[in-house]
Amino acid sequence: MSPRSGYPISFFMLLAALLLGGGASLQAQWLVYDIRFQAEQESSVNFGPYSGAYLIAPIEGGVASMIFVTEDGGRFYAVAASSARYFIATNMARRRSVVSALSQNGTSQVMYQAGGDLNSTMSYTVGGQRRGARVSLDLSGTLLASDTEAEAQVPGPDGSIGMVGSATMKGSLRVDLSRILNQTEMPMSEALGVVVGLLEKYGYQAEEGSTAVEPVQAPSVPATSPDPQTPAPVEAAPDNSLFPPGTREEMERLQR
Repeated sequence: MSPRSGYPISFFMLLAALLLGGGASLQAQWLVYDIRFQAEQESSVNFGPYSGAYLIAPIEGGVASMIFVTEDGGRFYAVAASSARYFIATNMARRRSVVSALSQNGTSQVMYQAGGDLNSTMSYTVGGQRRGARVSLDLSGTLLASDTEAEAQVPGPDGSIGMVGSATMKGSLRVDLSRILNQTEMPMSEALGVVVGLLEKYGYQAEEGSTAVEPVQAPSVPATSPDPQTPAPVEAAPDNSLFPPGTREEMERLQR
């Protein structure tokens, strides 16, 4: 099923109603993750997730936003502002970053959860003071979605009714995009505008029904911007120079 037929966009756009709002308007420094979804066909019926999403999360934790993208029938994006939470789960033995969200709208339900070990350090500046935060270079997790379509009067033209689906989530820290957003302290609305502006630069158009976001020109990045410091033997995440990967084939080619 096409992502624009209503399944994924209706799920993700409604996540904001379940989460606290105010933090999204504060000035902050940001992490950007490029997350890719891969549907698990054996457990899915009438399910077609977006190909990926850009997670924009406050580096110190809090309300996060996602911009979903698809290359099915063209290049499209859908903004889900303040739709998730980013936080650190910790105990005496282990610390992991986590992104999670849960939504229910009528007969539709969706949840996703992904996390990663804190295996790198990102430097940033708040109020003129230099700081460092432990971050994850990679995220992995699962998306689960279902819809009984109990209100549907008749099945679709092909006899289909109801939806169930699961997908793997694989994310990587986009060092280049994080650097761009962290040139100045900016609110979430501006951070979303920068990423939307870059998407539109590379031919993506707003999905019908997507939250309207005014594109913002991306700040230039000084050549002296520091890389995240990765403890050996962890391999550093790819620092892609082209935004965005677009299709899976383009992403793989750029990372060679």
